[in-house]
Amino acid sequence: MSSQEKSEISLSDLQMPKTQQEALNALVSGVTLAQSRGAFKIGESAQLAAAIALFQTDNSKKAAVEE
Repeated sequence: MSSQEKSEISLSDLQMPKTQQEALNALVSGVTLAQSRGAFKIGESAQLAAAIALFQTDNSKKAAVEE
């Protein structure tokens, strides 16, 4: 098992979202997970990354870069 597989979070392990913010976070996590599995073409990835960036705060952007 690779280090990426070990650190990968299963969406089924997360709690069901109860607020719109939690739902948005779950969707972003799902898109990020799908991308890490190679689900999107490069152009699609760029569009999704730009859309996600619009919702991220400065703190969450820094955390994403550090990962």
